[in-house]
Amino acid sequence: MSFFNKKEKSILIYNPLSNIGHFDSWCLIFTRALLEKGWKVCVITNNTHKLEELSIQYAKIDSPQLIILSGASIIRNNTYFSLCRSIFKNLKIFEYLDQAKIDIGNAKLNKKFIFFARIYNFIFRKIEIILNKIFQPKLIISGINPLYFVNDINLATKALGSVPDVVINMYMDLYQTDIGIWEQFAKKMRCKWVGIHMDMTHRLVTRPYFKSPHLKAIYTINETQIVSLVKEKEEIKYQWLPDVTDTSMPLKPSKIAAQIRERAMGRKIVFLGGAIGGTKNLSLWVELILKADSSKWFFVQIGKIDFGTLSFEDQNGFKKLFSNEKENLYFSDSYLPDESVFNEVISISDIIWGVYRDFDRSSNMLTKAAEFKKPIIVSKKYLMGERVNKYKTGVLVSETEVTEVLAALEWLSTNTIATEHYENYSAVYSTKALAQKLDQSLLSLIRS
Repeated sequence: MSFFNKKEKSILIYNPLSNIGHFDSWCLIFTRALLEKGWKVCVITNNTHKLEELSIQYAKIDSPQLIILSGASIIRNNTYFSLCRSIFKNLKIFEYLDQAKIDIGNAKLNKKFIFFARIYNFIFRKIEIILNKIFQPKLIISGINPLYFVNDINLATKALGSVPDVVINMYMDLYQTDIGIWEQFAKKMRCKWVGIHMDMTHRLVTRPYFKSPHLKAIYTINETQIVSLVKEKEEIKYQWLPDVTDTSMPLKPSKIAAQIRERAMGRKIVFLGGAIGGTKNLSLWVELILKADSSKWFFVQIGKIDFGTLSFEDQNGFKKLFSNEKENLYFSDSYLPDESVFNEVISISDIIWGVYRDFDRSSNMLTKAAEFKKPIIVSKKYLMGERVNKYKTGVLVSETEVTEVLAALEWLSTNTIATEHYENYSAVYSTKALAQKLDQSLLSLIRS
């Protein structure tokens, strides 16, 4: 029986990245949102275990409307595979070679057995591998090569016995831009599809996948960058989606949060977390730590550092920081084991760091800060500054002046941001708002 059918809205969610940042939780959020809107959903992701873990923690997804496939999934053509196995098993030479293997294992060697054993190892094993690839193919799942993307879609839909109304690719930013590859992609793609761009820049208009006749829309989370950058691609629809976030908490308190609280000893906690590269403005962050009153402020930095993107000033700042061995710093150069623990750290923090350098796009730290009702300090430039200024959920500062950041800390230590400001932001960037917008948008696209 086919999984997708014409009576129900249906979608295939393709999640090309896992175990990096918040991509797994985003995949889950979209899955949950669409299920709640009555969609039948198939998810292809590198890490079903992670998806299932997250679903158990906060989404409780156990609907028969959902199928999850991974790179470990075997898409078997039972008829042809069984036929080939039957042919080989009925060959007398196959039985003889099996006996040869047994005798070799018992050290009863002779030249004939050795000869046939070599045939078995070098020929029949290779044939078996080839047959497995043909009749038991596996999903590749790639955020780099678009041909893997389309091959996975075709393989999955063939196994499911039907095609969905639409396919959504959760992360388009890293795909190769070779025109030839995308021309092959266009020839193979049979489904209507949409994609999400996290970093929507001027380079977007040169992307060759716009020539794909089945591409219906590109989504972005950066609302200010849509119209001016893509006018020349009027045949493609560009739509904004709210930058939603996972807000789940661990089932029991984590050791990390307990250690932070213990070391903070009642001091105000300032948190910097996530994927930490050059845009996180580490030189200013370090300067803040060195100049802030250590009796009042405790700083937490958690996240894998991409040292290749750090500026010269960032690297010098690190040298200064660790030569001082600051007691008021909790530091971890790694990702937390689960986003729920990341959320727990936010929940025990007093202020969130968002003073990023030359960062002109959205960050879900704005949403996390609002959801947990924590003030955020951001650069007065670009999109993050615009949002915080509009919703009054934090303080705006220069991304180069430590004195302004120190002043912001002091102001926030004695002033409280009204709860309604956080709630107003959350209402626009909530999972409920996402579900409503995504449902309406996709229905409009597949009917066009």
